[in-house]
Amino acid sequence: MLLAAGAYVSMGIYAFALQGQVPEHLPLILEHAGLPQGERLKDLARRALAEMQSASFWLPLLLKAGMDPMLLLQLKMLEEAENGVLNFFLEFINWKTLPSSMLQIFSHRQADGTWMPQKHFESVPALTYLCRLAVQVVVGSNALSKTSFIKQLPIPTLLQDYLQFRNVPGLLT
Repeated sequence: MLLAAGAYVSMGIYAFALQGQVPEHLPLILEHAGLPQGERLKDLARRALAEMQSASFWLPLLLKAGMDPMLLLQLKMLEEAENGVLNFFLEFINWKTLPSSMLQIFSHRQADGTWMPQKHFESVPALTYLCRLAVQVVVGSNALSKTSFIKQLPIPTLLQDYLQFRNVPGLLT
């Protein structure tokens, strides 16, 4: 009730919710309070990366709520994320344009068996995928996460769903 009434959500509350000990908290916070803005959003990304053990919980929620995936594109994510988490994350970025130092991390993880890439990561990204990422850059992740914004676009429902990454399956935990 407090969230619905507009209660302020402190960073400590976001940090606790990222741990996933009470799985209902983060979805409720994101539904009613949304993502924080500016420096608070960057702080949320830092705190999320500090909770890598629960990334399979918070990553889909934060990305689908409109967090810019580039805020999470840190060495910690690439080095420590579980296989499924890393594959899910890569769906939200252009993996082919990453710096060679980051691509090297993928090679090492693949060689030591801690990461098994999805087949499509081994080829050139599809044009539709690249277009979706370009729209995301121009419009912003936050806007694309809002169904009300997407419904205003003069495009078929199938494309609206695609822009909201609804074709990306959830994480298997």
